Amino acid sequence: QSSPRHLAKLSIYLLPELLLVFTIRAPCSLRSRTASVLCLLLLLAVDSASGLLLRGYGAQPCRANSQLLSSRTSYSVCRLRGGGSGEMVKKTLVTFDIDGTICVQGKGEGGSSEKMMHTLAFNHAFLKVFGVDAHIGEVKHAGSTDQLILLHVLLERGFDKEEVSSKMGEMKEAMIEYAQANKERAGDGLTLLPGVKETLAELSTRDDVLVGLVTGNLEPIAWLKMEALGIKQYFSTPNFGGFGSDYTSGDPTKKAEDRAEMVRIAAKRAAASYEGVEIGDRYHIGDAPPDVWAAEAGGAAAVGVTTGNFGEADLRPFIKGEASVVLKDLSNREEVRRVLGLA
Repeated sequence: QSSPRHLAKLSIYLLPELLLVFTIRAPCSLRSRTASVLCLLLLLAVDSASGLLLRGYGAQPCRANSQLLSSRTSYSVCRLRGGGSGEMVKKTLVTFDIDGTICVQGKGEGGSSEKMMHTLAFNHAFLKVFGVDAHIGEVKHAGSTDQLILLHVLLERGFDKEEVSSKMGEMKEAMIEYAQANKERAGDGLTLLPGVKETLAELSTRDDVLVGLVTGNLEPIAWLKMEALGIKQYFSTPNFGGFGSDYTSGDPTKKAEDRAEMVRIAAKRAAASYEGVEIGDRYHIGDAPPDVWAAEAGGAAAVGVTTGNFGEADLRPFIKGEASVVLKDLSNREEVRRVLGLA
């Protein structure tokens, strides 16, 4: 019974089983979805080929092998999609604005806002693309987005809107170029606001919450700030959000509408980034009237905080939804949990 013919038949039979063990075990340690999918495809191919070869030797492939393959394949694919049972897992989505909500500008090491990396990135873009020594302080920009600020400043300088819009991509690239070249200064002049780090740290420990950003900042600049402040690790990975680099209406008077679109973009990205997850309740935390209005217009409950340039009297008129509120800050952890429906 130990003829070469018999050994060949035995090897062909065992090969799919060995691949099956690797397929089920390896992805767990390697954490590689790609490896798992490739192994499953290879397993299917080898199983089919072994069946043909066995029949060529006058034998029949084991029926139990096909049944095991079917059940294991279903289990593995289910795991790859984010759920052991194949059911969708519902999670609360919480997004944060940055300036005035997570941190305050113009304080701490780095001095005034004019010397901050983000502000200097604007200056660099104005000079490189349009050859003008312009500054964002020339217009009122609270609650606006980076693209709208670029446009607003240059319109005030007398530039043609069509020309500015056509070169918006170049200006965004120039800002990102400057920020990445000076990333060690990303935290200059920024100070974390009360309760922010503690709130983010707590949310990061929960398996029923996804945490992202919704901000007018260009995306690379936003994450550089989070790194510099020492809080990027508290955001869900893969990182997601809606950013000033994603969308612009091209109308500086529509900053709230632009932000509402970013709230929608963040929700879509979260849903796309986490397979097997159903987005449940959504909350957006921000400090300016456009943040509050945009949250509700974008399908989320608004959590206004009076940590920026606006007080409760400024934010309250924009609160319409029953789940929307205005808080002094995020320092009361129990209150924050209650507001986010996580108590």
